[in-house]
Amino acid sequence: MILSEETRKNLIEERRKIDDLLGDLPTAMDCHLGRPVLVTTDKRGVFFGYADDTSGDPIVLRNARNCIYWHKSIGGFAGLAVTGPNDQCRIGVKVSEIELRGICSVSKVSSVAVEAWEKASCVS
Repeated sequence: MILSEETRKNLIEERRKIDDLLGDLPTAMDCHLGRPVLVTTDKRGVFFGYADDTSGDPIVLRNARNCIYWHKSIGGFAGLAVTGPNDQCRIGVKVSEIELRGICSVSKVSSVAVEAWEKASCVS
């Protein structure tokens, strides 16, 4: 199905409203893999993955990927948590588990962004 840019933006906005209404209710995916999060580190690492516990340092992520480069259209690292990467971003290979240290931030990831992260091509 091909959507116009306006329709796509409207759908993303509607999904954000739904996410805001639902708050932190766990989804079926959250229960299986953990909560989808975007983690930044003191070494300028930016990682997407699923975590059970994000209250301390270190944080263990499952099915994790890192963002090597994001395009300016993403709107900074926080945009990776809202809309996810696009085809102009460079995303690393998925690892089954990684332990991150030197945590600077942990961001909730929208369902729209989760889908984009899961679909993102790996750099070669």
